[in-house]
Amino acid sequence: MRKKSESSEVRINKFISQSGICSRREADNLI
Repeated sequence: MRKKSESSEVRINKFISQSGICSRREADNLI
């Protein structure tokens, strides 16, 4: 279960960074 949750968080960070809202680190802080 942990691996799935970690991968989903990484995907969210990439999605936010690719959308141009903020960087991956900033997205990680938002999450």
